[in-house]
Amino acid sequence: MRSDLTAHVRRNVGSNAIHQRQRGMSLVELMVGILVGLLVVMAASGSLAFFEAQRTTSLTGNAAMNSGMMGGYLLQRDLRNAGVGLFNTSQLSCTRLNVYFNGATRADGSAVAPVQIVDGGAGSDSISVFFADSVLGSAPLNMTRGITTAGENLHVSSSSGVQAGDVILIAGNAASDPCSVAQVTSVVAGATDVDLVRAGGGQWNPASPSAAFSNAPLYSAGGVVMRTGNNITWRNYSAAGGSLTARDQVTNTSVQVATNVLTLQAQYGVTDGISNIVRRWVNATDEWANPTPDLVTRIRAVRFSVIVRSARREIIRDTADECSTTTVAPSPWSDVAPLDLSADPDWKCYRYQVYASIVPLKNVVWSVTQ
Repeated sequence: MRSDLTAHVRRNVGSNAIHQRQRGMSLVELMVGILVGLLVVMAASGSLAFFEAQRTTSLTGNAAMNSGMMGGYLLQRDLRNAGVGLFNTSQLSCTRLNVYFNGATRADGSAVAPVQIVDGGAGSDSISVFFADSVLGSAPLNMTRGITTAGENLHVSSSSGVQAGDVILIAGNAASDPCSVAQVTSVVAGATDVDLVRAGGGQWNPASPSAAFSNAPLYSAGGVVMRTGNNITWRNYSAAGGSLTARDQVTNTSVQVATNVLTLQAQYGVTDGISNIVRRWVNATDEWANPTPDLVTRIRAVRFSVIVRSARREIIRDTADECSTTTVAPSPWSDVAPLDLSADPDWKCYRYQVYASIVPLKNVVWSVTQ
């Protein structure tokens, strides 16, 4: 019996020793587990950082593209309206303009046309667009008598829908006379004609036109008055500092219409002076830098290109460890040379998108072919 008891004790002691050895992990096992966990965390963090970078790149690229599309759409919309109110019997009524607005002279004999492009050389171009807000601008009223003072009432054959509060454009017979923008404050019917009163001191009427402008014409009989509605649009688009900006040249206020813009490029589509077919595309240089009235009527279309760049610099590299996101510089149009971006050593690290459009100047076409 003693031997049985001894054997039983030995079995219990051995069993307890085995249980003690199986309790928890050894130091080596713990270190291996920590190492594996760190490797998993590092791999997961690297993957997360990679996919987050890809997501951010995609989002910024889409934002740049959407911004470029919106800026191009707004410019295209204005160009489609260009020229309303500037033509009279197939002739350009105005080549220079006087504008007074809210107590300040905004234009003092400044050059005006349906569309004006200023060539920026190696930089960005700018585009100015002018149009009346009323289609009745194409139905001018003839002046029956001349005026003897710059602020005198305008004597016209009939009011033809012109009402108090309407903004008008006055064009004279002499080529040297600038057109003037004014506001009708009242309409007075006379025995033989109608007087359009433009009392001084209002939003559009200076107290003294002679003091507001270097040349305040005394418009003679045969001049015309064109209704422009409640306003005129004279807007300039330009790109600088990564933004496409639209500046209202009447109110002198600016609005940013697109971001991440690299450049704005524009050209005139001109005819040969005989047909209405656009024969060639020209930059606003040489004779087209300040086109004569005859050349203005030959401009039948405008093509423009808004080129945007992604906001995020990417890290895609070639075998020489140089950026290879973009290997060929973008071109405004397929028939012109790519842009020279060599001034920026990192230009290949970005993505580019070109938004190009051709806009026929339908109001010019309809006016000069009447």
